[in-house]
Amino acid sequence: MKIQADETRSEFGKGLAYCLGLFLAHADRFRSEKQTYKHLDRAAVAKELHATYSMIEAERWFSGASVHLNGLQVTVAPKVLRKRLATFRDKCVSWGSGFGLNKKSAPTKKDFEWTIREAKDLLFELDKLSGVKPIKATFE
Repeated sequence: MKIQADETRSEFGKGLAYCLGLFLAHADRFRSEKQTYKHLDRAAVAKELHATYSMIEAERWFSGASVHLNGLQVTVAPKVLRKRLATFRDKCVSWGSGFGLNKKSAPTKKDFEWTIREAKDLLFELDKLSGVKPIKATFE
């Protein structure tokens, strides 16, 4: 019996703005887990582990969030954003797929902050290119 792919369903989503949105939905999880861990920082042992935790947590976060970018439909984007979207997707997927394997290329908190800003900026640009006149929020 041959199983055919169901184009109406996807475990992690398929689309352009939709997949960027799903990726961004993970942002607060990284921040809240980091905050929870900071409370443990009062203990001497936890303080020693804090730097290692930051790297491991960033890797773990990318591992979960980046799966939504596998279905990112870069080719349907306006031509001026395709390379930027592809670079964004490729970096995030790379950071997410190497969890715990390569410490040299492991993502950092700075990488996390860049990806969140870039995803928001890409959505903003998509709005502009679609004829919408977006306004940056003071409180994101």
